Amino acid sequence: MAPINRRDPIESIDAHVHTGPDDATAGGGSDAEIYLGLAGREFWLDLPSEDDTEVGQEFHYIYGSGGNTRYPTYNDPRNPKLTFGDLLEHDVYVRMNPSDDWWHAEKVRVVVKGVLGSRATYEALDGGDSQWLGNGPGLIFHLKRTDHNDDGGSETTKV
Repeated sequence: MAPINRRDPIESIDAHVHTGPDDATAGGGSDAEIYLGLAGREFWLDLPSEDDTEVGQEFHYIYGSGGNTRYPTYNDPRNPKLTFGDLLEHDVYVRMNPSDDWWHAEKVRVVVKGVLGSRATYEALDGGDSQWLGNGPGLIFHLKRTDHNDDGGSETTKV
């Protein structure tokens, strides 16, 4: 895998989001708006014809090249242009808009791809953990960068 070039423009963002199983006290799915934050801005996790974030569901959101989300023009990392430098300077997180609803996040995996070949992967809640979001448990959780070279070491960053 090539090292990350901070000047590489982000071409696409692929987000895989799993909603956890039902819970008798709080539900599991949500009708609230959920956002992915990265590179200094937020992207709405919403598909045009799906009731995403429902109990036990997994959805794949694409931003930028091949975009499949609601309002793809406004949820595009190419306009305004974002770079891997922006990505590395800001936290990557999932945030729920405040509402009376709760959402049970089971797993989130985000892959960011650059025009020049840079690539970064971020994950949260893999390995059996899960996170409730809502006014009671909190509205945000952060993802951790998880991509590595074949030798098991972390990727180097090129200026």
